Amino acid sequence: MRGYILGILLGFIPCGLIYGALVLAAAGGSALSGGMVMATFGLGTVPMLFATGWVGQYATRKFRGVMAPVGRGLMVANAVVLALLAYHQIA
Repeated sequence: MRGYILGILLGFIPCGLIYGALVLAAAGGSALSGGMVMATFGLGTVPMLFATGWVGQYATRKFRGVMAPVGRGLMVANAVVLALLAYHQIA
């Protein structure tokens, strides 16, 4: 149940692709065409959302022991890259 609630809540966080769909919907010229664009976008994302959830659950069960240290290393590497990018923006 906790994962379901988290999934519902995360659905309200916009992603970058939604802004492109919103621009396309706004350029449609009417509320009906804009609504159709957004409905098509929503229906088009459903299969990948289910696939992403399924792959995530499978990977969690199968690779939990391996991914914990790898995940830590990736987070540290990401932090270093982001710090370097921030430094170059400031300097």
